[in-house]
Amino acid sequence: MNNCIDRSLRCLVVENDACLRRSVVDHLGADPDVREIFEATDGFDAIQLIDSHKPDMLFLDAQMPVLDGMLVVEHIGVARMPPTLFLTPCDQRIIVSLEAMSLDYVLKPLSSECLSLAVGKLKEQMNDIQAAHFRPRTDKSMAPSTPTPRYLDRFVIKSLERTELVRVEAVDCIESAGVYLSLHVGNRRLIYRSSMQEVAANLDPQQFIRIHRSTIVNFDSIVALEPISHGEFKVILTSGEQFRVSRTYRPLLEARLGQPL
Repeated sequence: MNNCIDRSLRCLVVENDACLRRSVVDHLGADPDVREIFEATDGFDAIQLIDSHKPDMLFLDAQMPVLDGMLVVEHIGVARMPPTLFLTPCDQRIIVSLEAMSLDYVLKPLSSECLSLAVGKLKEQMNDIQAAHFRPRTDKSMAPSTPTPRYLDRFVIKSLERTELVRVEAVDCIESAGVYLSLHVGNRRLIYRSSMQEVAANLDPQQFIRIHRSTIVNFDSIVALEPISHGEFKVILTSGEQFRVSRTYRPLLEARLGQPL
């Protein structure tokens, strides 16, 4: 579903609540800098519209049924997200997650003044992006190029004896192991010091997909999916290992597969 307003910035409003969505759309519609406004009611449509319309600014419901705002970010990848404002209820769990990732948010219900301030901040982010994009070049090519998101390409594994570099594509699975992560590389298990949230934000979402709060798998390592019970599934990797897909992260896998399980 989308409405278009013929001006200059392209905005996407993703909000499950129709009244709140209309309020944000009307506010943006009165902004002379806004050219097009697209609307979505759920995370699945949000992913499709972000990919197809490449909005300049995104207003994203943090708490939607099935595929919420945080899962949309995980699927798209932090590096590929446009300047984004999360619309969130006063839920401490969500707020802590957003602040941990330094993501901008406003609390529902929204006031016009609060929304205006937030939109101004997004515009500043847009100006910074455009300034970096069109900064004078010192090389022969003066044509601006689209920046390519930089994802993690190697894990640096340190031990007492040596420091090992492991290419990310060699990793079949990443599991949470307390304050560390366990990297499954063939039949090896390597300990990597980082948080699941930090690693997930720096991996290419087209190659790695989170299937559980404690598990990320390499999409290329999945050879089969099998139902367990009550709508739950497990993935089977080339190594023969099996991991459960939680209901929370199942929509991410379905979005990556392009079809429901």
